[in-house]
Amino acid sequence: LADTHLLGEIRGHWFDKLRREWQMERSYQSALWLLQPDIIFILGDIFDEGKWSSPQAWSKDVTRFKKMFRHPPNAELIVIVGNHDIGFHY
Repeated sequence: LADTHLLGEIRGHWFDKLRREWQMERSYQSALWLLQPDIIFILGDIFDEGKWSSPQAWSKDVTRFKKMFRHPPNAELIVIVGNHDIGFHY
């Protein structure tokens, strides 16, 4: 999985966030069910507003991420930081 670009508090309309996150979560959970992987890689750009997030907003975003991309306890999750996660957009 890569480039989810979860929107934060600054960008995007709440309904767009709701729709996009529902679609991503359903697709991810369906893939887990079908493929039953031993290792899951998330290859960066998880968030879209890493540069502008306050510590409180970042904490809320991480909680959303963990809820959306929950995984079976027997599958290892490896997450790699992308440029949008830490603020280097160009």
